[in-house]
Amino acid sequence: MPAPESFAIILEHLGSLISNEGEYFSHQTALFLLGLVPESPQTLTIVSDHRRRNRSIGEFELVFVYHGKTTSAYIQTIIFKGHRLQVSTVEKTLVDLTKDSVYAPTVAELASLFCRVSFNTRLLINIARQTSDSVVKRVSLYLAWSGRAAYHELPFKHFKRTPVKLDPRETVKLTWNGLFFTRFPEALLLQSPDLPPADVDMTTRLWMELRNLSELCEKQLQANMIFIRETPEPRINAIIENYFIEIFRNLDSSKLNWLLATTLNCKEDIEFPPLIPRLLLSFIANRTDVLHLRSEEIAEWVDHQLSSADLEMAGSAIYFGTLMGLETEIVERFTQLSSRLFYAGKFNLINFFAESFLQRDLTFAPNVYLDISKTFSAQERYNEALQLLEEAKTKYEDQPGSTLGHLFYASALVLKRLSRVDESMSELFLARESFIIDNDSDSLARAENALGNIYFSRGRPQSARAHYLAGLHHARQSGNETLLSSFLANIGLVEYDLGNFSKAKAQLSRAYSMNRQQENLWNASVTGMGLGKIFLKMGHFFKAMKVFREVLAIREKKQNQSGMYEIFSLLAWICEVLGKQAAAETYWSQASSLLSATKLEARACYVGESLQAMSHVFNLRLADAEKHYRQMILRAISNNASPVQIGDCQYGLAATLIFLGREKEGLEQLQQSFKNIGSEHSRAQRLQIDVLAALYFPQSFPELELNSLIRQYIKSGSFDPFWGLIAQKLLRHDSPTTNEYLLYHIGKTPPSMLKLIIARFPGCDEAVEKLQTCDSRAGEFFTLLSSDETTTLHREEYVNWQKTYPADQLVFDAPAGLLLYSGSRLRIKIGSIPHNLLLQLFIAQPHAVEVEALYRSVWGSSFDPEYDQGAFKTTVQRVKQLLKSICPSTRIVRRRSKNSIRAIRISIAVPWILVFK
Repeated sequence: MPAPESFAIILEHLGSLISNEGEYFSHQTALFLLGLVPESPQTLTIVSDHRRRNRSIGEFELVFVYHGKTTSAYIQTIIFKGHRLQVSTVEKTLVDLTKDSVYAPTVAELASLFCRVSFNTRLLINIARQTSDSVVKRVSLYLAWSGRAAYHELPFKHFKRTPVKLDPRETVKLTWNGLFFTRFPEALLLQSPDLPPADVDMTTRLWMELRNLSELCEKQLQANMIFIRETPEPRINAIIENYFIEIFRNLDSSKLNWLLATTLNCKEDIEFPPLIPRLLLSFIANRTDVLHLRSEEIAEWVDHQLSSADLEMAGSAIYFGTLMGLETEIVERFTQLSSRLFYAGKFNLINFFAESFLQRDLTFAPNVYLDISKTFSAQERYNEALQLLEEAKTKYEDQPGSTLGHLFYASALVLKRLSRVDESMSELFLARESFIIDNDSDSLARAENALGNIYFSRGRPQSARAHYLAGLHHARQSGNETLLSSFLANIGLVEYDLGNFSKAKAQLSRAYSMNRQQENLWNASVTGMGLGKIFLKMGHFFKAMKVFREVLAIREKKQNQSGMYEIFSLLAWICEVLGKQAAAETYWSQASSLLSATKLEARACYVGESLQAMSHVFNLRLADAEKHYRQMILRAISNNASPVQIGDCQYGLAATLIFLGREKEGLEQLQQSFKNIGSEHSRAQRLQIDVLAALYFPQSFPELELNSLIRQYIKSGSFDPFWGLIAQKLLRHDSPTTNEYLLYHIGKTPPSMLKLIIARFPGCDEAVEKLQTCDSRAGEFFTLLSSDETTTLHREEYVNWQKTYPADQLVFDAPAGLLLYSGSRLRIKIGSIPHNLLLQLFIAQPHAVEVEALYRSVWGSSFDPEYDQGAFKTTVQRVKQLLKSICPSTRIVRRRSKNSIRAIRISIAVPWILVFK
């Protein structure tokens, strides 16, 4: 094997030998250049579209392999030791290796590559099909053997009946497979597949983990069959099932204990591989008859672990004890742990217990009913939760006091989420009376908290504050510190509603931190929603995005569809105002999918609808906005929504009509809004309406003094994203106060949003030119978005961060126009079409972006499939090449979205960071 330094010497000469775009390094040479093998081969290969003379260069033999014309989509430009070289993609390399076996490693080594290398399975099969029948059969066999492709993914119907060899060089001990019409070395059936790369999905990983067992390889050899994932072949499935039973029957005690402890809690840990294949876990869980083969040992383990202080172990004992038919001891232990299981998010175990025991004629402790109902409610199974609580009330109706009070309280919370607010209040008052009987201060605090929430939702913040303060008093009496964060959060929301945003931010930030420290993730997500909305109200868009992304991870983990819908809508709105149109439309699409798939909370639906209407106004689709607001008002009235909600919709409609020039109709809607929202001028919601009324209708509202209202508005720290729509009107006033209002908003508007506003709304350019004397404060901040966090950086922090880019992460520094990974860097012109396209895809990650939305955002015009397809594809191909030259495992892939068959997303197999403004 040549020394590595000898290869480095000839690099410059090698690059010059490629004479056109149709030539590229492939086979084992490509494997080395892509970092997939540690050493360079003795024979270097360049695939060419015309015939060329072979030659010797130093210690190497250089061979030109004629393939005819090859599409450039399968070629990438990489930077290797400072030299730019054209190399085949991973998929094309694997195809070339199966096509030109003489330049390939041994069958065993090539099979190993199909296991451990990161590639796109569908693309690999497509390239193989375009190459030849022999190649597609060979590639399919390798994929089936490795487990990287399931049975339904393999193109069996396209195979011709012509027999082929997997590797023509192999001549001894060959076996035949009729599915693939292929002869291959018998030894391959005995070879264990290597472990897959990190970007392979869990289903595939678990199958490859099973296939890695030498015993299963021996059974594969005995059957003379390749065991294909998800095969319909009954013989293979029977062999695997019997193998599972055989494994389970022969497990030693340590492995049996591992299985029992791990079935519910199995996690990926490369350093500590599983003692048995994890597919066995799901098999055992569905076969109680197999469990009974080891009934005595399992019963002994359950008896020992039921009393464990470790929640994971106790949960596993409850699970297997139930499967083994135990009842009394299981119910007793579940009763002790139900609350801990709920707050730990063990919803699957709670649901399993409910399915196993609720149908039996048993009376459980009240907390069991409560925790199961809370689980149902968290999963939005509200009717099941109410039915369970009603059954519990009938069992405990002769025991007045806290026991019955807790059931009333739980029913109230479910009814509130169903928007049956009057019934909810009745249940809460019954709960409060029950708690008073037992002088239960802790529960009284919770009831007062819930009553405060209802009054707050009905637009009565002062009444809500009274209940919150009463609840805080009871919480202090009971000494319950955990309730403190809830009261801090709710008092913060009252301050928010009253326009005291700084106080609200302080209270909610403290509550959010406390909940996360206490690992109370659900309450943290609720508090985080309020905190994010305050940041949004104050114009701190990137801080809001950070919190919403953190909360989204919690809501996705809890499978809370309403919360996910609300956050997708909020993220869409943030991207909308920041000018990231493609990312915005992606989030709108995600929200729309949830809305059509399931019934969501009325409150969450209202938030999403309001944001959609605001989007229409911001994008000057005023006719659509008018229609949207009118529909919202009709729905709110028919659903008996609170007057505040109706008034808020009327305010939105009034503003829309004013911007349409129909000021008389706008005045009528404003007056209706005043009646519904009330006369509390200190409220933030009312203050915004007052500013609009005083600006446009001073004669109709003589009691409103514009200058005073503007000063109050600025003092509150609020931010109006629609200030551009009233900029011209404010400029005509030309008073110090109105100019201060404009200057205040110009200073708080992020640069990308300011650019959008100037281009969209008349008068804004004049306002900026006249009033802005220094750079925007908002322009001093950058947002760092990564695969697991969102952070805001000040300019100084950003400059310091640039000095030490992380080498193990794919970094797109958009303001600097740099793409970096593992010591390599590529400059992309700032503001160019590839730069903007890449930015939109990163922001939308991991979701697909519809082509139409992406084109509108990047090119600034509507997408015409007949004329614009070529330009779009060319740009995407260029961006693909840029990504592959830096990080070969990163791809742009096609996806079907809800609204379009044309959608793409960026697929990143390594940790990544995006910085943008």
